[in-house]
Amino acid sequence: MNVCISDIYMDLQRIDFNLIKVFRWLMIERQVSKAAQRLHISQPALSHSLKRLRELFEDPLFVPVGRQMKPTSLAEQLATTIEQIWQTLESGLAGLEQFNPATSARTFRLVVSASIEYSMLEPVYQRLKQAGGELNLEVTELIHQDYLQALAEREFDMVIGFADSHHLHASLISEPWFSDPLFCLSGTESNAFKSPMTIDQLISREHVYTSSWGHSQLLVDQWLCKHQRKRRLAIQVPSFMAVPPLLLHHPLYAVVPSTVCDFLTRGNHLVAHPLPEELTVHYCLTRHPLYKNDPSLNWLVSELRQCVTTIHTS
Repeated sequence: MNVCISDIYMDLQRIDFNLIKVFRWLMIERQVSKAAQRLHISQPALSHSLKRLRELFEDPLFVPVGRQMKPTSLAEQLATTIEQIWQTLESGLAGLEQFNPATSARTFRLVVSASIEYSMLEPVYQRLKQAGGELNLEVTELIHQDYLQALAEREFDMVIGFADSHHLHASLISEPWFSDPLFCLSGTESNAFKSPMTIDQLISREHVYTSSWGHSQLLVDQWLCKHQRKRRLAIQVPSFMAVPPLLLHHPLYAVVPSTVCDFLTRGNHLVAHPLPEELTVHYCLTRHPLYKNDPSLNWLVSELRQCVTTIHTS
């Protein structure tokens, strides 16, 4: 007798949670003996559970083929749903655990933009070190993708992206982190400008296009377009490292977030000019809904917020 998936939903109240575990490990190991070892039960006990599963779904589910138990087509259909249920359950149970940074050796895997890497990574790392333990950071550069699958599979723990760029998948959880106004950097020879700059002054020189992502640069170009103006881009660089020598030796401008501006002007003869109108980059902290209640990530979000508060206060 063939069973429809819709019929199975009517019998959910008959499913023992232990049967779900048996099904999952049989799907993974494809052998009764290995699945029994994983579950710390005897082979006869597992065989009895498999018998109950077959009666429940009116399907063999796993058929001996050589030394393995090959899943039937119905078992293959059930496997995806059961694995999703299992991951959701594990995530929920993880949320009940406590996280102690002083005794943890947790490695946080973050995806960040070049501006965050340049201006915020050191203070964030400093906060982690102050928490004690052996906390570590593994940082990857932000690229154009929605990050749904990568976050679901815990390839990364969190993406620090741009709130208004629409590149992150809509089903992800994004929380505002902080907003950062843009400034125009130049060499000291142009420090006679009145504050703020005019549009004519802003486009009077060629510009440095910073980072491979260029979200802040897009904001500038879109704003200029609204005013029916355009700037000329002289050079595009993958990070902010080359900005100071370029501005010091050539009549160029670079529009950067204020946190980056603060770092670039330290020890360099550079001047920061307010733009004709305030343009702001909004950063967000993004993670997968599966790990909404992960205690270590909740702790990290709290530390990231405190880090911004400390920097803005100082």
